Amino acid sequence: MENLEKEGIPVQGKEHFLFYEDGMTSKESRRQKVMETTNLALLFGDNLVDFAEFSKTSKEDRQTLLDQLHQEFGNKFIIFPNPMYGSWESAVYKGEKLDGKGQVKASEKALEAFGN
Repeated sequence: MENLEKEGIPVQGKEHFLFYEDGMTSKESRRQKVMETTNLALLFGDNLVDFAEFSKTSKEDRQTLLDQLHQEFGNKFIIFPNPMYGSWESAVYKGEKLDGKGQVKASEKALEAFGN
């Protein structure tokens, strides 16, 4: 709230914010909490997990979910791309914890497959 106020953005009070609570381990749990009392018109984000539960899934599972939700993008889901980092990296790394060289190798392999 302080950051918003510092930028001159009016803040109506704490009741208009959702702060972290125990049990809110994903963005999906927070979305569900908000939807208990609010109809979400739009979701904005830079990563698929900003729109649905895409975390900890394989590339194939992500594609299936993406196919199911594709009509929401540009309508209800507004994405601001962030090419620098994101949970999409775990799909490229196939869920493995890789060192820097391993990350580069996996990323290059994914880009080669994408370009073919």
